[in-house]
Amino acid sequence: MELIIKKKKELGKTKPFVQWRFLVTKYNENEIEKAKELAKKINVDKLEFSQLRSDMGKELFKGDETKFEETKEWFPKEEKYRKYNFLTKKRKYVPKGCPFLWKQTLINWDGSISPCCSCYDARFDFGNMFESNLKTVWNGEKYRAARKLIGRGKSNKIKTICSNCLTNGFLD
Repeated sequence: MELIIKKKKELGKTKPFVQWRFLVTKYNENEIEKAKELAKKINVDKLEFSQLRSDMGKELFKGDETKFEETKEWFPKEEKYRKYNFLTKKRKYVPKGCPFLWKQTLINWDGSISPCCSCYDARFDFGNMFESNLKTVWNGEKYRAARKLIGRGKSNKIKTICSNCLTNGFLD
């Protein structure tokens, strides 16, 4: 980060925007002040303290209580850095919907197109850039089916990974 920021300054540029996302766990929460000092020293554009999530590759398939139990040993002592309520074993905040299907997509190294960053398995992909193009995939059957399900609550014949978010709560 320091080298990128230094080069950006040398060139008189405002981009790239350098954001440091510090994932807070019980093993590093004692370093928060050091992170703030370092971010200020090297002139990071934004320092964000992020709450720990469960295994992103599997969180779409699990309810909050399971995710809580599997991750609780890593939760920081400081309440504001915890994603879960310890009494209910549920997330403090669960989004009401999914912006991914309308605002962004994920294109992997091999050209495969996933609806969001939590879909690691190729069987959940919505298409491939090398077999088609982004516009075709974006307006294709799987995207349309997922948007219909998430946006209007109407299911159809085409099943997508997005139905898991309706069952287990949307990603945050």
